[in-house]
Amino acid sequence: MYQDILLQCSKDTRFKVAALDAAGVARRNPACGDEVELGVSVDETGRVRVRYRAQACAITLASAAVLAEAVTGCVPEAAEVRLREALAYFAGDADWTGDWAAREMRALGEVRAFPMRMACVRLPWEAFGCTRIFGAERGFEQKGRKETKGCGAERGEPRINTDGHG
Repeated sequence: MYQDILLQCSKDTRFKVAALDAAGVARRNPACGDEVELGVSVDETGRVRVRYRAQACAITLASAAVLAEAVTGCVPEAAEVRLREALAYFAGDADWTGDWAAREMRALGEVRAFPMRMACVRLPWEAFGCTRIFGAERGFEQKGRKETKGCGAERGEPRINTDGHG
């Protein structure tokens, strides 16, 4: 179950912090005690920035790292598209078809074989969906956006994935 890629992601500390500098959104999994807090902001260029604190299992830590990598540097609309794609993938049984974080998302998707552990995978993503970056007047529930421009590695930050995407 704990593939090498998930263990590698769980040890990635580029987006993990001891204290958040932005207003945080915290979520807890009562079944296992995992806790994650996301600090999400939009910088002066209109790009999303995600940092997190967590006391959690390797699956939750890996998922938080993949989330932070996937949406940091995106415009909010593109981050929302990625959030929707991830949550739909986690809820289904289809193969990952996204063009970002392919290796990492496939590894997280393999946890679907263990339904009780999927709460660990979803925890950071669901917390991200509760943040204010999507605009209080619009809310996360707005549908129909497919714009994904602005999610590349143009900011020069290293990427988790090594499959040539993202």
